[in-house]
Amino acid sequence: MTKETNLAIYGGKPLRSRPWPQWPVVGKETERVLIEVLNSGRWAVSGPYTGQPSFERKFAESFATYCGVPYCLPVCNGTAGLDVALRALGVGYGQEVLVPGLTWVACASAVIRAGAVPLLVDIDTDTLCMSLQAARQTAERAHRLGAILLVHAFGAGADIDGFLKLSQDTGIPLIEDCSQAHGTLIRGRQVGSYGHIGVFSMQQTKVLTCGEGGAVITSDDKLYDNLQQLRSDGRRYIESPRVGDLEIEEVGTVQGYNYSLSEFGAAILYERLPHLYEQTQVREKNAKYLDSLLQERGLAIPQQRGKDVDCRTYYAYCARPCPKAFKGLPASIAAKAIAAELGLKVGPIYKPINETLLYQPLKSQNLPNDSDWRKRLDPCQYDLPNARAAYASYVSLPHSALLGNKHDMEDIVSAFEKLRSELKTVLAREGGSHT
Repeated sequence: MTKETNLAIYGGKPLRSRPWPQWPVVGKETERVLIEVLNSGRWAVSGPYTGQPSFERKFAESFATYCGVPYCLPVCNGTAGLDVALRALGVGYGQEVLVPGLTWVACASAVIRAGAVPLLVDIDTDTLCMSLQAARQTAERAHRLGAILLVHAFGAGADIDGFLKLSQDTGIPLIEDCSQAHGTLIRGRQVGSYGHIGVFSMQQTKVLTCGEGGAVITSDDKLYDNLQQLRSDGRRYIESPRVGDLEIEEVGTVQGYNYSLSEFGAAILYERLPHLYEQTQVREKNAKYLDSLLQERGLAIPQQRGKDVDCRTYYAYCARPCPKAFKGLPASIAAKAIAAELGLKVGPIYKPINETLLYQPLKSQNLPNDSDWRKRLDPCQYDLPNARAAYASYVSLPHSALLGNKHDMEDIVSAFEKLRSELKTVLAREGGSHT
């Protein structure tokens, strides 16, 4: 007979019924700027210049200042940002790019779209960022390395000094994917400003969002010129456009594409950017409190921040339930149980890229009819034990939960404690011990 249980996942009363902070955050000012765009008649970079600075230009300038770089180029999404970054650096057919084996699939698929081969690199299980040691070993075996794509996983901050050294040693450019790290500082400097190019996503779940959007930053004049043309069909900004004309001119020194951000998205980003600092501070304060409670009670081990990170944002709060406390209970089961108690979206982290259904490089259109090339793309060739172990052991909570208060953090801890108190029942229902 199955033991009765109070766990919500099995029909018991949830620990919490109160709502969590809403995301995205929308205010009256957001509505105002959207109406302003609507009435302006200028809805995109390819629309007529009205005599007033576009929201795209205003956001680009503001975000560049925020990141401490001279140049920012808005794009329609983070994947487009990766695409133009790779192309601006000359990455193409026959080349390879170091990509972390545990991240969102777009990091690898963007490399394939550029005609190059993603080399999947294992991670550090504490920071969840690309392992420097594994990256060096992979770089040594590479045939024609074209770039290093470093992801600041969940906002933790990667080993930037180590990867800058690897970039210098190999002569290969470094791209920082900061899609999960808006606001993370390493030695007081924004991530994305260290590498040759920094890429950000502003998709709905990101800590700065307009639904779908992105940005690319750089300090290099030539790269910026190329980036402009690559995202606007070979066109770039005119410094002094005339009213009624386009504020972009045809240049065509590189083959471009249309990856432009709409004025509606740019307006939202421009309005919400001033709120990012305060929200980052709230998340970090709550995360530190949650860290201390979980560790003191032997419940979970939080994801570690990277070296020299003095402020971090949280795209997600990631932690490993302590093996001793939870007898090796898989993260997928722990996440479902905690989610049911809190009424919150809780889940495991990403699967390793070579194991996710979303990464099917051999099904890509327009692959060259080259058996060696296809072999190099085959994800089955990779063994990523650290990424696999991380997927099996970490649970993640959405960053919106960290916009709450101390009582909200204590509810999260209580959900872990309730699961631990009912562990025998869970193990019995889920097929016994997973040690």
